[in-house]
Amino acid sequence: MTNSCDKKTILVIGLDTIRQKNLYQLIGLLDRGYRFVVITTDWNSTSLVLTCGYGDINVRVAKLMHVRRDFLSLTIDALRRDKISLVELYPYSLLGFLCALLVKAWRKPLLIIARGEEWYYLTKEMSRSQRIWFRLTYALADGVLYKETYMRDLLDTWGIKRRWLLPNAIDLPKIVRQQKPDECHFIFLNSIKTFRHPEIPLSAFLELCAERGLRGNSLVRMSVVGFLNEKTNPLVDAKETQLRSMIAGLDVPVEYGPWTATPEHWLDRADVFLLPADVVYVNYALLEAMGRGMPAIIQDAPNADLLVTDGEDGYILPLDKDVWKEKMAHFIDDASLRARMGASARRKIAEHYSTGSYHYAYDCIYKNMLRQQTIGTTET
Repeated sequence: MTNSCDKKTILVIGLDTIRQKNLYQLIGLLDRGYRFVVITTDWNSTSLVLTCGYGDINVRVAKLMHVRRDFLSLTIDALRRDKISLVELYPYSLLGFLCALLVKAWRKPLLIIARGEEWYYLTKEMSRSQRIWFRLTYALADGVLYKETYMRDLLDTWGIKRRWLLPNAIDLPKIVRQQKPDECHFIFLNSIKTFRHPEIPLSAFLELCAERGLRGNSLVRMSVVGFLNEKTNPLVDAKETQLRSMIAGLDVPVEYGPWTATPEHWLDRADVFLLPADVVYVNYALLEAMGRGMPAIIQDAPNADLLVTDGEDGYILPLDKDVWKEKMAHFIDDASLRARMGASARRKIAEHYSTGSYHYAYDCIYKNMLRQQTIGTTET
């Protein structure tokens, strides 16, 4: 156990709220010699609740009505008073760039966490001004931790030499789904985004309902969880409207739910995880589902086979409704197939995506960043 006086303080800027997956990361690094100051809007009201009782995780909340002012003042205060050793920044628009400038003004090493906004940069779903600030923020980075393999080419283009691929990891869930004959609960559980396509498996399932006479009380079910109900993004709003219209007036066993930071209620009663998405490696909800012994059907996207082995712990399919329908029908009819593939999925998560190896790798990244900072200071 590291003495509290010897712990290095990491400043984390840009998390909108601390979720369970963030807490896993923070807790796992406490005993490795770190404490954390986290600046967040806590928009989902989970940050303070989840970190209660962890003295080395200090959460400071910026008020939504004064986000820019509070973020900047809280960042300055932390840099002045908390003996910060390293700063993690989740990049976004102008405010992220301004925070990065403050970090560099204090000569602290800046580690950017690439969590997914890079997709919007690549597909130009960011506004022109957002793209400018996003790129300028990266130009200030001393290192980048990225979680998705598609980001590699972008980082190459930007000339980012010091970067580390560190996929998500989980604590293996204690609950293991018991697959039962005559029951099959499919679930799509991710926020609705333009690069995710729940309408494909939903269309397939609705055809199966019509063919098999499945009604609202059927034990064969499908849930679509992740509605954001945001009117600010017309593309996402259009997709959510489309999904609602698909079951309007129908007596079918389909349930919709809003996006949630605590998805256990949904995952613990599902049998097959669905991820039709242009980006699947490594989706956190997918890891959670496979860790529960749940087979997955995922889209044939780049590097999808690094997580799911087709025919062994799930299926990797093209974005074709008829193909999804065929595999979903197989799972409905064969509980033993679900159980066998689900057991294989859980083994894979235990062997390759455990939090233990994740925390060790994260610790090595911190040490690398801090070592280079020391070298740079000495040379200067």
